[in-house]
Formats: sequence, C-alpha cells, structure tokens
Amino acid sequence: MLKKILLFLMIVALLGLAGLFTYWKVLDYRLKHPELHTETYTIGEGDILSTSVRNTSLTEKEAGAIVKALAAVFDLRKCRVGDTYEIITVKKDGTLLKFIYNAGPVVTYTVAPDAQNNFLAVKNEAVLEKRVATFKGAIKSNLYEAMTSSGESPELVMSFADIFGYEIDFLTDPRVDDTFAVVYEKYYTNNKFVKNGQILAASYNNSGKLHEAVYFEDPAGHKDYYSPDGKSLRKAFLRSPLNYRRISSYFTLKRWHPILKIYRPHLGIDYAAPSGTPISSIGDGTVIFAGWGGGFGRFIKIHHPNGYITTYGHLSGYAKGVRVGAKVNRGQVIGYCGASGLATGPHLDFRIIKDGTPINFLALKLPEASSIPKSSAGAFEQVKLERLALLKTP
Repeated sequence: MLKKILLFLMIVALLGLAGLFTYWKVLDYRLKHPELHTETYTIGEGDILSTSVRNTSLTEKEAGAIVKALAAVFDLRKCRVGDTYEIITVKKDGTLLKFIYNAGPVVTYTVAPDAQNNFLAVKNEAVLEKRVATFKGAIKSNLYEAMTSSGESPELVMSFADIFGYEIDFLTDPRVDDTFAVVYEKYYTNNKFVKNGQILAASYNNSGKLHEAVYFEDPAGHKDYYSPDGKSLRKAFLRSPLNYRRISSYFTLKRWHPILKIYRPHLGIDYAAPSGTPISSIGDGTVIFAGWGGGFGRFIKIHHPNGYITTYGHLSGYAKGVRVGAKVNRGQVIGYCGASGLATGPHLDFRIIKDGTPINFLALKLPEASSIPKSSAGAFEQVKLERLALLKTP
C-alpha cells in the first residue's frame, strides 16, 4: 500500500513539473510573440496624412516621428484617396510596433522604431508575376463599351485607341461588327491581379480594312508601335502641344496686336489655356534656346530632325531639366502656360518653322515618324511573327 501511495505522489509531482514547464514555455512564447492590435485607416477626400495620423491612437510624438521618417522615402504629396495605413501595437500595453502605409497594391512603406527608439522607414515592393493575355471582341455600339463591358479597364481602351489614333478616329469611324484584338501584359502578386502592362500587339478590322500594330523596342531603347511592314504608326509630331480651351489667334500675315495697337503678322497659333497648364514638345528634338525671349516672355526653341524648329512663348515657367542642349522627347513636358512678355492673358504662342520659313501648323500634314532601322529589321521580324501569332490565337 505504501509503495502505491509513493508511486501516486511521484506521478503527481512529475505531472506538476510537466505542467510548470508547459506554463513557462507558453509564457515565454507570449512574451516573444505578444498579441497584436491592428488599426486600419483610409485616406479620404481632402485628407492630409500628417493631420490624419494625429487623429488616431498615436501620441503626438509618435505621429510626428512617423511622418518625418516616412517623408524621407515617400513624397507625402502623392498620398491618394483610397490609400490605407495600419498602426500595429501590442494589445496589452499599446506599445507601437510599426506603421504601414499602403501606396497602392504594389508598394508599401513600413515605419518602425529601432533599439534606440529612432523611427526608420523602409520601402517594400511586391514581387510581380507577368502574364500575357489576349482579348478579342466586336463593336456593337462603340469601342469603349465593347471593351469595358467585358471587364477590361478604361486605361486599356485609351491605350488601344492611342495606338491607332493617327489612322482611326474612334469617335466616327467604327461600325457595327468591326472586330478588334489585343495582346497585352497583366501583372499579378500572390495570384491576385494588380495592373495591366504594355500592349504588345493589337489589331482593328474597320469595315474590312485591317489595321495591325506591333510593339518593338530596339537595342538603343527606342520604343514604338509599328505596322507589319516596319513603319511607325505614329507621326513625328503631336497634333497640339497642350490641352487647350480654344485657339485665340490663328496663323495670319495681318493681325491686330492687342497691346501694341498695330497690325502685324502673327506667324503662329495662340492656344488659350489656364496658367500652369503643362506644355509638351510636339516631337523629339534638342533645346536650342530656353530663356527670356523679349515680347515672347519665357521662351523655348527646339530643333527637330528634317529641318523643323518649334517655339513656345509666354510661359509661366520651365520644366525641370529644360536647358540649352537638353534632349527632349515627343510628349515630354517642357514648360507651363502663362502670360509672360507681351500678353493680355495666359496662353501659349506656338510656332513651327521648316528650313527657316514659318508655316501654318494647323495646315501641316504631320510628317511620319521613323521606321524600323535596317540594323533592327531581323529582330523586329522575329518579334512581329511571335506577337501577330498571339493575335490570331482563338
């Protein structure tokens, strides 16, 4: 009997030690892995991040330190409506562990205190998986509805229309039963769709006339869309250097000057637009003047291939990097609309000169952009065959 009692006491003692060991193991885990609390906030219309974070559970000191650290790696002016941020703390005592700002589905910024309680920010980018997709359809009313009704984004529609923009007017040319096809990149992270990428090939059959486009980048880094025979689908120049409200003065040999009160030639086009409207170079070229141009105020002159020169007057300011000798690309912002010099209101005085002679831009037949160079013909042929084959895949 005594032996049985002693055996029973030994078992109880062992169980007690095992329980005590388990207790300390659980306690140690909880100390190393405390229960966390997450608060999530969304940037709303008119919100400023520095103000928003101060209206949370953070202390004034923590909020200030987070904003300062984040500003070192992220332009806070680029916070967008719908962006979210998370504040992660220890549930038991409210100790701040980290702050996460989600700048869209791909990029996040994490701010956390180090051992000395200094706040540091780190940018994190999700690894994206690129897939190639093919989308086909037919026109029942218009291109926009045909694409978006199948779940495609408005951005894809605009990109598609821009490719054929010099050949097809998608407001007036489409007909019922016209067909289209597009091969394009789609990006995913963790098997979740994030965004569309580059359109690789596209086609549009407009009442029996087939238009095809292939995206190609040559070894020098020049990117464009080409027809199957290697000709660029774009023109050398844009249709206009800015988004304007109206044309306030046309090209003429006799115009009444509103300030000088005399008749004199106006060898350009005046585009009326709000002050600060971005102005783009209409084509690739080199800046040959950027400075004060007398009556033209802040003035830019650009030399383009084939003897063309364009000028941009009455600017309110210049874009960063625009100076004599700088290379600019078609569509690149070079300055901003203003009323400097002899001007009664904000507008752009735009002029184009061919081989030394001013010409009427509105009457100009836009020159073709460069075709595929002979040195890249072989590479283009291979890319073309691969991408046009994808277009024709059922």
